[in-house]
Amino acid sequence: MAMTGSDAEGDIDLFRTLARRLDMGQHKTGCPVCQNTRRKNRHDKPLSIEVRAEGCSFTCHHCGVTGGFDFEDKSKYRRSHRTVTPMRPKIDVPENIYLPAAGEFLEHRLIPKEVYEKYTISGEWSFHGERRKAVGFPYRMGGDVVAVKWRSADDDKLFSQQGVCDQLWNLESLDETKPLLICEGEIDALTWLALDDIDANIVSVPNGAPAKVQEDRDGKKFNYLWSAREALAKVERIYISPDNDEPGANLVKEITTRVGKGKCWIIDLEGYKDANEAMAVRGGDWLKEKFISAQPIPLQGLYDSSHYLEKFHDLYDNGRAIGVSSGFASLDSHFRISPGMVSVVTGLPGHGKSDWLDSCCISLAKNHGWSTIYCSFEKPPPLHMAQLAQKISGLPFFEGVNNRMSASQRDVAADWIDEHFFFMDAAGPMTIDDVLEFAEAAVLRHSAKVLVIDPFNYLHVETKGQLETNAISEVLTKTAQFAKSHDVAVFFVSHPAKPGGEARSGKFVAGGMDVAGSMAWYAKADLGITIVRTEQGPEAHVWKVRWAWLGHPGMAELSYDPVSTQWSDRAFVDDGFDWSLVEDSFHRIVKKLNGKQQDILEPPF
Repeated sequence: MAMTGSDAEGDIDLFRTLARRLDMGQHKTGCPVCQNTRRKNRHDKPLSIEVRAEGCSFTCHHCGVTGGFDFEDKSKYRRSHRTVTPMRPKIDVPENIYLPAAGEFLEHRLIPKEVYEKYTISGEWSFHGERRKAVGFPYRMGGDVVAVKWRSADDDKLFSQQGVCDQLWNLESLDETKPLLICEGEIDALTWLALDDIDANIVSVPNGAPAKVQEDRDGKKFNYLWSAREALAKVERIYISPDNDEPGANLVKEITTRVGKGKCWIIDLEGYKDANEAMAVRGGDWLKEKFISAQPIPLQGLYDSSHYLEKFHDLYDNGRAIGVSSGFASLDSHFRISPGMVSVVTGLPGHGKSDWLDSCCISLAKNHGWSTIYCSFEKPPPLHMAQLAQKISGLPFFEGVNNRMSASQRDVAADWIDEHFFFMDAAGPMTIDDVLEFAEAAVLRHSAKVLVIDPFNYLHVETKGQLETNAISEVLTKTAQFAKSHDVAVFFVSHPAKPGGEARSGKFVAGGMDVAGSMAWYAKADLGITIVRTEQGPEAHVWKVRWAWLGHPGMAELSYDPVSTQWSDRAFVDDGFDWSLVEDSFHRIVKKLNGKQQDILEPPF
């Protein structure tokens, strides 16, 4: 066994013990040598370890310990029946004797020889059954070429892949101390690599930008961001150099949503199609200046009113609230759901607040393609799936008086749940930091748009010697920052404080001041709803809507079918709210701000 970076002879036994607990394959985990000694970033997983049939190898990227060993008794090491990170097969590539046609193609794109010979290969490759001279962009993992994207070395712009290009190109050369520059294509990446003094890691997305982003986005299209999540988390700043078109704008949106707007900066090429075209027209010095003058992605906060003009005009022209429906027509005038909102749903135990919220999440998935992350402390995921399946199929899941769903109906519901819902299933207490870390991963990997934390009182709130009300306020502030940064609608389910005897004797409708623990629930929530069960049926009382254009407080009568567990409007009656009041208010604000450089708060559109 070879082992460096450690003085303790017994350290190898730590790795033997660790290997016994792991399945065959590659893993990222905590290092048994240094993990317990770290004061900061104790939850990082710096150890890369590979468990094979014949032995194990490992490297810690924190303390530097590295080595490996052969198994003495291979029967002690189990083979996995689960999917583990596979070893990507090494592929054969042509010997890099650069073809003149390939070199001419790249030099015509202003890529110097020393750059393209370092980062590309050349050869003949088949495009639609026809062999042509081509430029290859190798994708490497662990030093080996695991895929090549081939492009014809002529004007036909034909592409083909050898292997699977499903990671960021040139990520292998990452230096975590430098910022990351993400390009839309390999040619643009080579353009930036050709410039001196660009102190950044330069990578490219593997398959360009999506022509159109649907609301029911397929998160698998962006798995290259998930596979690079550790690198993306470590770099402090990410520059994005998109093409100047709609797909480029879509790419910016997708990247910033997944990694967080706070660390993203956009390079403005002032109308040029891409970096390579800008280089050809304006030169390298101009392009360097655009890198230096890159601007951070705007965050929700304080902005000049001109930032809102387009949406402001949309509200004036269309006379409608911004946001999407909860699925209940009777509630549409009271509130609309918008990414970036933090909402609280409260009500007495057993009155149906969690069940009603499930119906809203199903509606958001069905009508808008929004995926939901559940952090449900009281519901084991299999039971929660059964409850969702009942609402989807309209039939009971369990045996009873009424006919239950068939096995095929169960499977259809399960497939739909698998596509739109994700479940946190932590073994121990969770803090808000733990929840948001899981949620951020779900946004990055699956494009999740909704987070439900149910109920709040199961969350471990660290008071740190302060009053509970202040600790809850900090939790809500942290959650609001996450919601706005990642465009996620967050719902807390929280119990009200116990009402007094007089309140219990009649219908008790909890308000924002009645939510247990803190008055911050009313102050910091964007939306507040109370679900109340009455003899006539359930009611939804909306007691807070932060933004008038998203709705106004009020009550809606609902219906609940105990057999199908489905919720619906009891009777929808237009409450006669005059939306022109909102428009008049906007006119007064604009008139007041006319001719002034004054900032206003951005609404969570």
